[in-house]
Amino acid sequence: MLASGVRAAGCSMAEMTAEWVERAWPWVGDDPTSWVASLAGRSDLPALRADDLTDSMLSDVARAALFARAEKSSVFTQANLFADVERQLHGVLFAPDERTKVSERAVEAALGMAVKLSPPELAHVPAVFRAPDGTSQFAPATTWQYSTAELLEAEAHLLDAGRDRSGPVVSYGTVARVCEQPLPGRTYSMGADQAVAVEQIATSGRVCDLLVGPAGTGKTTALAGLLAAWEGEHGAGSVKGLAPSAAAAANLGTELGIATENT
Repeated sequence: MLASGVRAAGCSMAEMTAEWVERAWPWVGDDPTSWVASLAGRSDLPALRADDLTDSMLSDVARAALFARAEKSSVFTQANLFADVERQLHGVLFAPDERTKVSERAVEAALGMAVKLSPPELAHVPAVFRAPDGTSQFAPATTWQYSTAELLEAEAHLLDAGRDRSGPVVSYGTVARVCEQPLPGRTYSMGADQAVAVEQIATSGRVCDLLVGPAGTGKTTALAGLLAAWEGEHGAGSVKGLAPSAAAAANLGTELGIATENT
């Protein structure tokens, strides 16, 4: 509650702490320890114990944590899942030492729903080199990597689309005309590397194609050339933009002048 303010650019931790103390003063006064102690026992809800949660409840927590993690990253560890389980249980009141027990059970359930990516042990590991839980000290369980079946299925679908060359194409003549003149709405044409990229994508026939490049290398200009070539062959409005966030969608739509949706 006390740290809910937005961190100002350039502010040090000491400056922000001083601001939080000032904002908290009307409620806390000059004795924060007594104020915190006064909060004890105010909750009407009973403190839960690990045995109060059924396997079904824990499965729901595990599934929610796994979904939240998969939304953030395609590969994750046991520690990542533990953090997401804790976030799911953040507002639940537990008796002392019971929260960790519940979290561990939920993480175990979540790992059972995930797909382990780390390879199995390929050689015998003597007992002296094993952790108390039986795993190898050379590759402890905390370093194992996981994903989800849904993410792997989506990845496989994209790979299949990248191998599928049955998609529509643009003729070399249309690509050449676009590459030889200034881009629509611009006073410049594409560079040689951008023109090659547009040719490769527009004529590949892949259902899903990929253009990769560091920031500042002219990907947006290349996309503008690809847009011009595609609409020159398939008509205005034949290209729809997609982006992974509202800000990125707005930027892409502005740069290319096309309707762009947030995925």
